[in-house]
Amino acid sequence: MQPVDKYLKLPRHLLPPAPDAYLVGGAVRDLALGRQPADYDVAVPGDAQRFARFLADRAGGGRVVELGREAFALYRVVSATGVWIDITPLQQNDLETDLHTRDFTINALACRLDSGEIIDPLAGMKDLQRRMVRMVSAANLQNDPVRLLRAHRLAAVLDFQIAPATDRAIHRYAHLIRNAAGERIWTELQSMLDCPTAADRVRAMADDGLLTALLPELTPLRDCGPDRHHAYDALTHTLKAFKALEELLFKPAQQLPPAAADFVAGLAPPARHALQLAMLLHDIGKPDSRAKGPDGAYHYHGHAASGAQLADSVLRRLRAPNRIRNAACFLIRHHQRPLHLFLNYSTRAEGRFFRVCGAQTPSILLHAIADTMGKKPPPTPAQDPLQAFLSDRLTHYVTEIQHRRREPPLLTGRDLIDHFGLKPSARFAQLLDAVEEARLAGQLRDKPSALRWMKALLNNQH
Repeated sequence: MQPVDKYLKLPRHLLPPAPDAYLVGGAVRDLALGRQPADYDVAVPGDAQRFARFLADRAGGGRVVELGREAFALYRVVSATGVWIDITPLQQNDLETDLHTRDFTINALACRLDSGEIIDPLAGMKDLQRRMVRMVSAANLQNDPVRLLRAHRLAAVLDFQIAPATDRAIHRYAHLIRNAAGERIWTELQSMLDCPTAADRVRAMADDGLLTALLPELTPLRDCGPDRHHAYDALTHTLKAFKALEELLFKPAQQLPPAAADFVAGLAPPARHALQLAMLLHDIGKPDSRAKGPDGAYHYHGHAASGAQLADSVLRRLRAPNRIRNAACFLIRHHQRPLHLFLNYSTRAEGRFFRVCGAQTPSILLHAIADTMGKKPPPTPAQDPLQAFLSDRLTHYVTEIQHRRREPPLLTGRDLIDHFGLKPSARFAQLLDAVEEARLAGQLRDKPSALRWMKALLNNQH
């Protein structure tokens, strides 16, 4: 960051000059960094509602929405372009008192709306220069524990470091994160997952204790492994696999063949978030599934199914959206399927894999690639037959299978009735699934071939 003048250039179409009114918090930070703020917070002494109406009039048809409780009233001005400006009264009608209640010095900045002058009683501008997230006070973190997670989110979004004293405070008060509202945790977590450096922050959270305070289900993973398949305990494996997944998601061209890389680059945020959460939670079923076999080694049979059930409760607690929660749990429940396909490959098994996994097939394969990379010191995909197999399956899916899945089914229940005289029953679903698996495996191309195939299948069953 270049040295910043003590005056900011404000967006005057949104924030006209006004005495005794201050832009505060993250918007000042972002403008100082040359970033576009997502929204704006303005603090005023006295009547916040009156000032909100003033801004709405000046914002060209903006509207005012009252939020919060009476004692903590907030007035949101929504501009004609959809930008939010939140107006709040200054705490104790004093700007410096207000800034001292904030979370981090880089957010304890204010800017006068009349002149653009920056007011910085806590040296937040120096911390911007140092690229440092530093707490205003430990008490402020205690009073609002979601700020513990916000420190890591800001470090991820801005590519900053957390000051050592702040990191020690996070470690000291990590257990308080359990008191924070799930909705607020999800907001911070989602923003972190959007960053290409989220894995570094997740590892830092593991080091300072915040990760296992937030997700206590991860703690017992330290006691699972290493074993003949894993060079690390299950928690270390999870962190390494999460890092590998991040590389796949944010640098796909460096990791995957062109067609697969193009597909991954186009994944929507909910699909990425589901993958990331599934990777964090994919082994949480292991501790309760742990059993020693006749060979003296520990086994974890059924951990995928039990892990999916546990993950569902975790993601409900975190208030993850239903779409993301359902997708993540599906990935966890089926995350071993690619390995089983590799070990027991046949065209019929591949067709079943594509049918069962459906539109989630690419995510399950991506998960499996990263999972494999996190088990041992990573060879290149070309050196690892499992990684090469998974990468080939992913390419095959995005270039061929997804197009086949969009085509109408070759046979329907009516065909089973009309051509074979069958009566509707639960058996219909099994027969039609078998046709679909053969089609996805490339064994059937059209209806006549499907009818001949079905005739042979029914004859063999008699």
